[in-house]
Amino acid sequence: MQDYSVYRGIASGATAYTVDLMDDAYGLNTLIRSPSTITLTQEKQSPSTQVLANGNITYGFTEMNPYTITPIALGSVEYQAQNNYWIRQNYYYQMGGVFLQQADGNTTYKLPPEITFAYDPANPEILVVNINGLSIDPGLPSNHGIVGGNSPIQLKTTLTNITTMPFVPGTANTKQITIGVTTTDNKAREMWRNYFDYTAQVAGMTPNKEYSVGVLGTTSYITLYGYYNPVNPGSDDYDINVIASNATYLTTVHGVGGIVQ
Repeated sequence: MQDYSVYRGIASGATAYTVDLMDDAYGLNTLIRSPSTITLTQEKQSPSTQVLANGNITYGFTEMNPYTITPIALGSVEYQAQNNYWIRQNYYYQMGGVFLQQADGNTTYKLPPEITFAYDPANPEILVVNINGLSIDPGLPSNHGIVGGNSPIQLKTTLTNITTMPFVPGTANTKQITIGVTTTDNKAREMWRNYFDYTAQVAGMTPNKEYSVGVLGTTSYITLYGYYNPVNPGSDDYDINVIASNATYLTTVHGVGGIVQ
């Protein structure tokens, strides 16, 4: 950067000099990500001509299109009831939600997953997308098993790790986002598709304008397009604020002849 003259004839005093580090001339706009630290240095000069620099540094960020999060293995905890007097039921916990699957073909959720959509009350044109990926220790290959019996058991979870996904915080940071859940279970795929559709409608979103849902192969997905502007329906603005993190838990089963992880 020493090869570029930003200002000539700088004089001491109350004058503020602004430098746009995101200008293409400096070649930094593809490297700076938020958060980042920028350090200002100056060459040594004689005391009579020395200029001191201080103050805040404000910088922007460049869009990453497309930006893809590495798929997260969610895992699940399942309970299958062998009922003699009622329909066989299978409850399973996944992504913060509790789902019910019955032998008659019905699949629904009893507690919603940790994915929510809502328009910002302070700015109704900004869609806030909260994603809390809750994983059941996918890093351990041995972390699975089957436990049977008719004695009471207790499930305990221990938080082992939290990772914040690198979306720029505090502002609308996305033009369009697709969220997908991949599963080999046909009923679970349909349940996720229905959940995406229902959650978007409750948020006041219009199908095929502000969002679309579907199933592609083994993946149920929702694509959010942001606020629909009837005056300029083709606008491609940053009007989605994505807040996303991934938390990993270790699950422990107590009461069946000891402890099972």
